Amino acid sequence: MRHSSANPLSYLWSWLGGRRNAASFAGLRVYLMFIGQPRSGTTLLGSLLNAHRHVLVAQELNVLKYLRRGYRRAQILWLLGENERRFSSQGRSWTGYDYRVATRWQGAVEDLHVIGDKKASKSSEELARRPELLDRLAAELSLPVKVIHVLRNPFNVIATIHRRSRVSLERAAELFFARTETNWRLMQQRSDQIHTLRLEDFIDAPQAGLAGLCAFIGVEPEPEYLQRCSAVVFRSPSQSAHGAPWTPATLDSITARAQAYPFLAGYRCPV
Repeated sequence: MRHSSANPLSYLWSWLGGRRNAASFAGLRVYLMFIGQPRSGTTLLGSLLNAHRHVLVAQELNVLKYLRRGYRRAQILWLLGENERRFSSQGRSWTGYDYRVATRWQGAVEDLHVIGDKKASKSSEELARRPELLDRLAAELSLPVKVIHVLRNPFNVIATIHRRSRVSLERAAELFFARTETNWRLMQQRSDQIHTLRLEDFIDAPQAGLAGLCAFIGVEPEPEYLQRCSAVVFRSPSQSAHGAPWTPATLDSITARAQAYPFLAGYRCPV
């Protein structure tokens, strides 16, 4: 069944599943989550990390919502495992992209050390409203929480929000900068917990980027694993800004607002 945090059956099934499978999570060392923007490469990174034999990353379970609705540690861990197994069994296809890696560890693990959820933009939105959820999550899971913050060219992200959400570019920019402000605040408050990387840099050097992520979450970046993962990384990010109805005023406004955030330095509109 597809689980929902608001479904009483999900609460019951996860309670039963969590009790029966508690031993599977006995070796956990780290909980991993993502923050950021929609369509910024987090599904790619989550799938690559999930291909590591000691890592399980679910596909958009939205753990913070389950936590907010009273789900407990064993339930959350079981739901993460169920979500990942379903995504892998369905072929790891998402928004037209294939995220399978030539390894037997997508859909399986050996000595699970790291577990997490790929739900970046919604996690940023949840933390904007309830910043205390990050500490609640660590306390409930009895695990340190590590956060990956993925960046992509703001103009490409804003254009994608504009198209997919059917809102104006100005409204898309407001949504983008609201999340950006939350992410910046978290970076300032919790710098030791957050690893920030640019999608464009990762694509240019995927093995180095993935090795850095492995070091951040505490798993070994084995050479064969890095090679197999780098083989599925696309050659360049989609230039979604092309074809969007930009005006000089909108471009100038986004450029000026981006200057307030050091991690956005150097980004330009690619059109």
